[in-house]
Amino acid sequence: MGNRGEGVSVVSMAAGKWKLRWRERVDERWASRSLTVEGDKLEADRLRVEILTALRTTGRYDPRASALLAPEDTAPADLAKLLEDCINARTKAGKYRGNTSATYGAYRRRFLGSVRELEGLGEKESVPVTLLRRELFERVHAQDAARGAAQVIAYAPCRFVLDAWRWAHDANEEAEAADRSPPWHRLPPAPRSGRDYLPRTPRYGRTIAPSLAHVDAVLRRLRARGKVNHGTRIAALLMRFTGLRIAQVFGILREDVDLAGRQLYVRVGKTDAEKADARTVPLSRHLLAEPGFRDWVESFEAGSIFPKRSHLQRKEGSRGRGAGDTLRAVWEEATQAGEVPRHVWAPPNRRHARPDHAFRAAFQAHLEEQRISGEVIDFLVGHEGGIREVHYGRDLLNAATAAVDAIPPVDWTGPQAPGNVVQLHARA
Repeated sequence: MGNRGEGVSVVSMAAGKWKLRWRERVDERWASRSLTVEGDKLEADRLRVEILTALRTTGRYDPRASALLAPEDTAPADLAKLLEDCINARTKAGKYRGNTSATYGAYRRRFLGSVRELEGLGEKESVPVTLLRRELFERVHAQDAARGAAQVIAYAPCRFVLDAWRWAHDANEEAEAADRSPPWHRLPPAPRSGRDYLPRTPRYGRTIAPSLAHVDAVLRRLRARGKVNHGTRIAALLMRFTGLRIAQVFGILREDVDLAGRQLYVRVGKTDAEKADARTVPLSRHLLAEPGFRDWVESFEAGSIFPKRSHLQRKEGSRGRGAGDTLRAVWEEATQAGEVPRHVWAPPNRRHARPDHAFRAAFQAHLEEQRISGEVIDFLVGHEGGIREVHYGRDLLNAATAAVDAIPPVDWTGPQAPGNVVQLHARA
């Protein structure tokens, strides 16, 4: 179906292409004209308006005079330069700070390396922006899948390139702030939706959460293990009693912990909604009663309370074990001893095991079994819900405090022998 209006129609074709048709006066007669472009509907409509304006003013439309179409004889811009300019401009604008620029630089190199390999281009050859098509992203996805790349490794570079592509069209004020006008000749219109350009999130089936008894079996083995950083033991306790992610726990600063008020300010978030939330959660009275927990926190005057675990990734060349490695080993030991079923921490329908996330799953499952309000659980673990849209009051914090106090103390002794065993007297 064409979207016909005032002499110019826009007809949708396959693979995001659009054909524009109109009639114009040529030597005292009417002649039919058409133009095929690639992009989204908004860009096609902008071009339709440009054609319509030209027909009303001069009676003819010349694509060579278009403000939207680059001249065909102009060499296409270099994609590598566009991505670099985007990083530099956003760094100068203060949108990329710290190591963020270096991270996006790594995404840039990875995507360009994939494209050069797919297109047979040399390392120093220009990568034309005209390659930016949905089909290119699909080929990159297929290449990542063939290599067995992790989801985040496949997703993040494509997400960055898609954002930079849109930036080249929509955020030219940042380019001007970087003292440069955009020279991206023949850049295809950027899509408004990334649905067909990004890897699809895998569909996961249901899993069974571990119980707190399973978690306690792991904690007992963690305490009995030699050569384990004591901070890892404290972090595991925090995950058990708060349901926070391991990155959130290792991001805790001394000033975030109010021992007297039994409160913790959650500094780190995963989703955009969680990052925007200034969230203070209560600390369980059973956690504060754990031997050594207060002493550990009070031993730091400021800064991270896990200085040796300030990041989750081991430094390049490091031979030490990360906290995730230690937790995985302890879950495995508990599984081999018959204390924990494997599927609660390493589900067969997941690509990767979840030795740290299992603490979070057990926390939520226990509160649900205690009939704690879903709103309270969402608040504690940082899930998006209705409470994100309003400022929470004391009632919610009080309910959350009662919820974390419903988490029982750690069972440090383990399962006991049945108490109904009767000792038989030996025969005389």
